[in-house]
Amino acid sequence: MKKALLFLVMGALATGTASAQCSFDSQYAGASGNFFPDSTTFLANNYATINMAYDATISMKTISDTLVTAGGFTVTAYIDAFKIYQINGAPAGFNFTGGGDTYETADPRTDFNDPSDSTWWNNYGTPNNATTLSPVQGCFQITADAASVTAAAPVVGYTDYPVVVLVDARVAATNPDVSGFLLANGTWLSETSLADPLPVDNYVLRVYGPTGVSELLNGNVFDVAQSYPNPATDHAMISFTTPTPSNVEIRVYNMLGALVHKDNVLSKKGVNDYKLRTDQMASGLYIYTVSNNGKTITKKMNVR
Repeated sequence: MKKALLFLVMGALATGTASAQCSFDSQYAGASGNFFPDSTTFLANNYATINMAYDATISMKTISDTLVTAGGFTVTAYIDAFKIYQINGAPAGFNFTGGGDTYETADPRTDFNDPSDSTWWNNYGTPNNATTLSPVQGCFQITADAASVTAAAPVVGYTDYPVVVLVDARVAATNPDVSGFLLANGTWLSETSLADPLPVDNYVLRVYGPTGVSELLNGNVFDVAQSYPNPATDHAMISFTTPTPSNVEIRVYNMLGALVHKDNVLSKKGVNDYKLRTDQMASGLYIYTVSNNGKTITKKMNVR
């Protein structure tokens, strides 16, 4: 099924411009074109916190065909590459680097080579043969050191930075074939009168100040905040509240259901911060539970 170009572009945001260190999350390999996590989940789970370095990854998978209308013609355009033109709105010191198996810094083919075509992803096929194309998948990594995060944080609470990514797509072939008079094979859409680089503005970078995470919790009830930083490297902070001092059990499971960490702590009334060491944990997705007086709250965390 053919998808609208807007959907392709939305998928492209999920990759961005990150270093080849990130990798596409294989659990999404069978998914249709989209970005992972979605912007709502990303905002909730991938916020930055003052005095801590930031590291987050967005995986993406685009479609390989879309509809383009120009000059009175509506044609199927087969896409073999896309790229990020520009990223606007991120605070200073937050860096975007591309990665994944299909990520390249330049087009190696001399017939389509253009020095300005950098930071892009491809799924090369044979022009005019759509059966040789496959959806692009990749990732982009967003990083910032602790000093940059602190500089972007407010005195209290949090600040949201809407991020606008300008995305372009390249046409390998069209059906019916209009390469001779309308849209040549190997053309970036921005190089024609059909479209400019298109904005994708769903994502928001949230940066918390000194008391940001605590403000999300209700100190009069048992409540648990999302761990941070997420993904975690050396450690993760799990903040929770209890209305009275009481025993709290913390458990961490891997995605196979195996218990990898268990601890019992005596909480104080109000906000409590539990430091979980993650430097000896394998990279991947984990589930953690916090239990108090018969009630259990479950959340997910990533370890890099």
